[in-house]
Amino acid sequence: MKKVGLFFCRAECIDFESVDVESLAKEYTDLAAVGVYDNLHRPDAVEDIVNQVRVNSLEGVVLAACSPKYFINTLGGDLLINRLVEMGINPNLISHANLKEQCALPHKEEMSKATKKAKAMVDVALEKIKVSHPLEMISISPHRSVLVIGTTAGGIIAAYHLINKGYKVTLIDNHSELRTAAEWMADIQPALASIQTSPDARIYFDTDVADLSGWCGDYTVILQRGDEEESITVGGIILATGDDLKWTTALHPLLHIDVDAKGYFKSRNPHTMSVNTTDDGICLIPRHEGKTDLKNVMQGATSAVVAITTLLEKNEILHPVTVSEVDEQICGACSTCVKTCAYSACTLDMFKRVSVIDPRRCKGCGNCVAACPTGARDLVTYPNDYLINAVEIYSKCPPLGSAKVLAFLCDGCAYPAADRAGTLGFSYPASVLPLGIECAGRVDTQYILEAFKFGFDGILLGRCREGHCHNIVGPTYMDRRVNLFRDVIRSRGLDSERVRFLDISPHEGKLFAQEVNQFVEDLKKIGGEV
Repeated sequence: MKKVGLFFCRAECIDFESVDVESLAKEYTDLAAVGVYDNLHRPDAVEDIVNQVRVNSLEGVVLAACSPKYFINTLGGDLLINRLVEMGINPNLISHANLKEQCALPHKEEMSKATKKAKAMVDVALEKIKVSHPLEMISISPHRSVLVIGTTAGGIIAAYHLINKGYKVTLIDNHSELRTAAEWMADIQPALASIQTSPDARIYFDTDVADLSGWCGDYTVILQRGDEEESITVGGIILATGDDLKWTTALHPLLHIDVDAKGYFKSRNPHTMSVNTTDDGICLIPRHEGKTDLKNVMQGATSAVVAITTLLEKNEILHPVTVSEVDEQICGACSTCVKTCAYSACTLDMFKRVSVIDPRRCKGCGNCVAACPTGARDLVTYPNDYLINAVEIYSKCPPLGSAKVLAFLCDGCAYPAADRAGTLGFSYPASVLPLGIECAGRVDTQYILEAFKFGFDGILLGRCREGHCHNIVGPTYMDRRVNLFRDVIRSRGLDSERVRFLDISPHEGKLFAQEVNQFVEDLKKIGGEV
């Protein structure tokens, strides 16, 4: 049994008028450590939690606070998480219970119901640590070289600063000439001349990215110029594609970073982390809506250079290996995973007759897990046992006055859309219980059946809109299983309308609340509990 610590936030992260944090904490006295703090991200709280880890020899930690995305991208919660990792807590044994955006805020007038829901959410977070095992950590000595994609003014300025910092730079564009606006050419000419004459820089036109693998500090990139291919190794990547939506769309499946509602590459936080993406080793030069000036472009380029070089100047970078696993005892070498994987991370070892995973290519999306016909695969970060047990834990949540709905929310779009609903103040029934998953393609028919077996009235499957999936093919693979979902449900004598699919973007909080409320109302008509 792992020694686990549970730490609540009562102030910024929890509206304590909705969730009784103090009474909730008292229900977990059997754990190795329990604490309630005003703000988990404040230095005094960080130091006390770190001390609790040390004194109690904790192996896992649950942070019962706000959305992990908000905690890390806005509040700087990565300071606490990094300190926990330094203390020996494996990243896979740090779990979050999102009690603010997905409990306290949407249920402000229902303290009793919100607190019951909060307890179920904490129990699910604890279960994740209980059944998960530590991720393997790989140490990378970062390469002092950067690929700059796009010969816009921002790309040229970024390449110029990188060269001056002693980095090797490859600057590419799929056009045959510079993208820089004509009126800015005179201003950037000195920077361009420095790049063109530097032995540490190369400029390639009519060139595109054909393939990408690896991690921050050590990427292998295949460049393609006509029929020729060249492999380069870089520590980081800066995106300077500007307003070229067509190129962005082509690069998206290779780079594995998020895009916004219009399809452009998206930063982690437009205000405080405007050049950072969901991959630490890939930075972007922010595009500006409408007319902008060279000063803003230069500031964006400089910020991107600072962000990328801050990482690459480290002696080593630790990477958790978030791959899917293979049970070689039951793997049938059917090659379903090979056909399913959008990243070419799966191959077959024909001598051993088993599937093999390339950790430099696997993104841990879990699509292959749901597709595997023998059940030989599992996802390290969202293991099958955890998801099954989470369904059962939620099923034991006391009645909350409306049809009980289990909401599978993909990490890329549906989960942040639920966060947004709470942040904007939209309400929906507390009986809607959220279960985050890496990707919609991870959802297996087994989870649907388990949920109905345990008494849920309806299942909501929240996923990215077509073309915006963080893992490229999540909605596509779920679509292939839609009819199977419904056929299996009908075979159990249930109305197939008890399963609802929600295609949504991260910013559509109002739509999330509207759709959830409508689903609950429709379940009442079908015969859901009231």
